Amino acid sequence: MTETAPPLDTPVGRLVTATLAQADDGDTSTVSVLLPSVNLPRVDDGGAAGAAFEAVAVFTTTRSSIGGPTLVEGPIQSYASAAMAGNASRANPPTQCRFTAILNREPPGPGLLRVDGECTLPSTGYQVALVRQEPQGVNPRDLLLHLVVTPPGISRPALTTYPVSYEEPTTSDFDTVTILPDGVSVVVEKVS
Repeated sequence: MTETAPPLDTPVGRLVTATLAQADDGDTSTVSVLLPSVNLPRVDDGGAAGAAFEAVAVFTTTRSSIGGPTLVEGPIQSYASAAMAGNASRANPPTQCRFTAILNREPPGPGLLRVDGECTLPSTGYQVALVRQEPQGVNPRDLLLHLVVTPPGISRPALTTYPVSYEEPTTSDFDTVTILPDGVSVVVEKVS
């Protein structure tokens, strides 16, 4: 199945068309799906809440012949339709992040682990945070953090870099910090 045309935004929804089958000297079968616009609920914890929707699919057979559609007698197109249902959810935006981690164990203690980073996102208005993953993993020397990206209510397309940081007093001797969900691992620089 290949997309035959770019999606078309119409007053009644987004129309997406794809070719199902095509014969050089014969019929072509396509499917066109009319998808509604969907406003997703805001999610404060970075989760992916969804919204159920209904859509319509139209299956079209375009008749042709060795001489093209002008040699076909009768209707060129025939149609069948089907009701569809789905669940719209928020996709994680593409991110490019860089992180550093420093464990400062200088007296008087306890140590302080600080993780700093920058994440580049495709538009303005995002909120970006690092939170401690609970439960932690099986390796006590690897701190698991979760990158929470909250989408904007209103934004404009523009690559935007967001600073993000996390710190925690600790007596643990971490060697690495792993940032979820992507699993990026950062070696901890130790200062004493």
